[in-house]
Amino acid sequence: PIPCVPWQSQTSGQYQRRVHGGDMTNRKFRHDKRVYLGALKYVPHAVLKLLENMPMPWEQVREVNVLYHVTGAITFVNEIPWVIEPVYIAQWSTMWVMMRRPR
Repeated sequence: PIPCVPWQSQTSGQYQRRVHGGDMTNRKFRHDKRVYLGALKYVPHAVLKLLENMPMPWEQVREVNVLYHVTGAITFVNEIPWVIEPVYIAQWSTMWVMMRRPR
């Protein structure tokens, strides 16, 4: 799993229970099912933001802000990774050399 800021610690217990839901077969969840189906079109963007902000091999943990729908239907990483290109290339070059070293 990708380490992120534990947004659960920033919310109330009641909200966490609503977000983490469970069995959706009951009639009272009809509206929620529609919300979850509507959120499916944003899943590719959510995955892209997750991959963009994945910790690099030289980072132990990367803490990020997240944005989530009030129903808990979808969660986005709410940050843009700002990097200086020469530094980024140098870091990846160093990691590449370290990873290809014979063991």
